[in-house]
Amino acid sequence: MPQFDFSTYSSQIFWLLVCFGIFFAYVKFYFLPKLEGILNTRNNEIRDTKEEIEANNKQANANFETAHANIKNTHALANKIISEAEEKAKFDEDQTLNEIEKAQKKAIEEVLAKQKEGFSKEIINKAVLECSEIVLKNIGMEVKTEELAKTQKSMQK
Repeated sequence: MPQFDFSTYSSQIFWLLVCFGIFFAYVKFYFLPKLEGILNTRNNEIRDTKEEIEANNKQANANFETAHANIKNTHALANKIISEAEEKAKFDEDQTLNEIEKAQKKAIEEVLAKQKEGFSKEIINKAVLECSEIVLKNIGMEVKTEELAKTQKSMQK
């Protein structure tokens, strides 16, 4: 059996060491540096990406806080504007109601004055007619209504 022939062991060990040395040198000096470069590049990109993500998260949080503060300020400003508008509307409503009340009072006073004047004229006319009838019945003399109206007017003054 040739595998047990001790004379061939030395050449087999020699070529084993030569092939192993070449393969080891190839792996150590060519393949591993390339693999290490790829891993370093990958790790650097991962680290840079993580840093960029953290920076973006910080910026996003700052933007969120700013937006939230702006929303609060806008909400407060809107509430202030609404309350001012309500106050102005209330003031305008009060003024309008006061003007309407004054106009109504004035209109009522005018209507009452006209009615009073109408009633006064009507009462004077009835009084003049009644006086002329009384004078006609009691004295038998006819009195002109214009004279009685003049007398009545002079008595009112």
